Amino acid sequence: MVLLFPYQQIFRTCNLLLHPMTPSYEEMGYWLSCNTDENDYIYILGSDPRFIASLSLSGRVSSSKYFHAIFLTGDKERNILYSDLIEKPPVFVLKEENDSINIKELYGKKIDSLLNNNYLFFLKKEGFEIYRLNKSF
Repeated sequence: MVLLFPYQQIFRTCNLLLHPMTPSYEEMGYWLSCNTDENDYIYILGSDPRFIASLSLSGRVSSSKYFHAIFLTGDKERNILYSDLIEKPPVFVLKEENDSINIKELYGKKIDSLLNNNYLFFLKKEGFEIYRLNKSF
């Protein structure tokens, strides 16, 4: 009777109740707020809803009103996004870790070139790939 008691499960449940996990978007939002200034811009590549939550929690704003891939419906929006990224370069660009989005197809060649030439891989954190702006841009 004692051998069948779920000791391990009770231990795990108690541990989670005493030490709840912080969602990854909260951690990322806090990290962004600590590693950027109030006037810095952030940009999101892709369509993961955690990105928007992280951006909101960080208190920072996107470089463009096209802050989510769903808004990029044609060349007009891509050109506006490109202009916004040139005028207000984001300090960090966030991308979902191991996401296979094709930046050229979704965002266009100009934005792909801009990101490849002006941003360097910086860090993987909380399921995010973070790219940092080159100092020379």
